[in-house]
Amino acid sequence: METLNLRISEDQIKIIISALDLYSRLGIGQFEEAIHVSCDLLDKSGSVAWDIYHSPEFAAMKEKITGFPPNANHSICSHKVTQIVKEAYSIEKQLQKAVADRQKVLGSDRMSKGVWGDGDILGLGKLPQLEIIYEKEENRPQADKESLPKIN
Repeated sequence: METLNLRISEDQIKIIISALDLYSRLGIGQFEEAIHVSCDLLDKSGSVAWDIYHSPEFAAMKEKITGFPPNANHSICSHKVTQIVKEAYSIEKQLQKAVADRQKVLGSDRMSKGVWGDGDILGLGKLPQLEIIYEKEENRPQADKESLPKIN
């Protein structure tokens, strides 16, 4: 298998994690997550998401697509969930663990407790595990460090 090396920041990893999380949630039928993300992106209040989620139109759409009422969804382990959704979930969990492990090395174990520190414990992915290597700042190509965002 050919590999691709990416050089990305932890802030970029967190964006990728968020995207993979949304994709995985949509793949198991948690369509309400799309409503929350859309409202956040459009700077709408939480009451807008609440109104949409509890509308008869949303319930009908979700039931027509998934066969579920609005408050139900598949488990990520379900045989009805496609393999690509499981791969996305697996990659998300591997990246979360890498961020949590890095934070622990830097002296904060805040993220290493709970699901961020667990990694891909379900082993749902069939693709090879990611290889994540951190480089010291001085080993990276030089950029305008003043313009780089800081991770909290």
